[in-house]
Amino acid sequence: MKVAVLDIGTNTSKVLVVEKNNSEHFILIGEKSFPMRLLCGLSQKNPFLSFRVIEDVLDVIGKLVQFSSIYSPGVTCIVGTEALRRMGNSGELVLRIKKRFSVDLQILSGDSEAYLVAQGLLTDPAIIQLKSFSAIDIGGGSLEGIKVSNGLCEERFSLALGAVVLAERFFNNITNCLSDSEINNLKKEVHSNLQKNATSVLEPTCTLVGTGGSLVFLRRIISTMNKNRFEDENILEFDAIENVTQMIAAMDVSARITAFPQLPEDRADIFPAALFVILEIMKFANCKSITHSFHNLRYGVASKIISNPDYFD
Repeated sequence: MKVAVLDIGTNTSKVLVVEKNNSEHFILIGEKSFPMRLLCGLSQKNPFLSFRVIEDVLDVIGKLVQFSSIYSPGVTCIVGTEALRRMGNSGELVLRIKKRFSVDLQILSGDSEAYLVAQGLLTDPAIIQLKSFSAIDIGGGSLEGIKVSNGLCEERFSLALGAVVLAERFFNNITNCLSDSEINNLKKEVHSNLQKNATSVLEPTCTLVGTGGSLVFLRRIISTMNKNRFEDENILEFDAIENVTQMIAAMDVSARITAFPQLPEDRADIFPAALFVILEIMKFANCKSITHSFHNLRYGVASKIISNPDYFD
């Protein structure tokens, strides 16, 4: 059975179409994404979706549904994460999507999102070989963390430490180079949250795995700098990440885009926030490297639907 999973994220909306082969491996059929930041001001207490944003979301979903329909999926699922969890009027979007596409928008809780990220990683042949590992998923609105032992998700957390949220909270102007005080305040916030919520997930010297768009772009940058093939650079070393972070933080947005063509323009303003989160997590867990995987939340949703088509009913 082919499954199409649409993910309405804080910074990007995407679709993944996959199926399982006879060997129980997931086969990528197609995928597509559109940059679309749901809201400026996500870090505020009572954010909401404007009429214009709702129309934009519906337009993007229409494009993603049209793309996925080429592959004739047996099931199409739409999920939302932290941005939609925060919106006071997300119910309006749920109704509009149901009316237009006859599909229910599933706004996942933070706990469910973390669990499904774990299920996605467990569809990655390279990751499932690890008996035990800890993993992070960095989005625009939230950070999910999980601990997996013997193929089971034992511990998990979801924290409001996404790149968009942190950039808005701690950077005076997200298009400028960053001051030491801005950086230090962000790092303190991340460390404090990890200390309170992540000690059982991010144990010292754990094997650390990561997913999310920021890690994809970081991997592209580091592989280019090392003159390696992207496919061969799935393990990212702490020193290399720190080097990129220092360069990125010292540049304004225009300079980042020029210096790093691997970095999309719509990500250049919030990218430093994601990098500092990655570094703080690695320091917290005393990890010298992080292994990147593409098998993310969307793979986890697809996995559960293939095993149980009524999973969200």
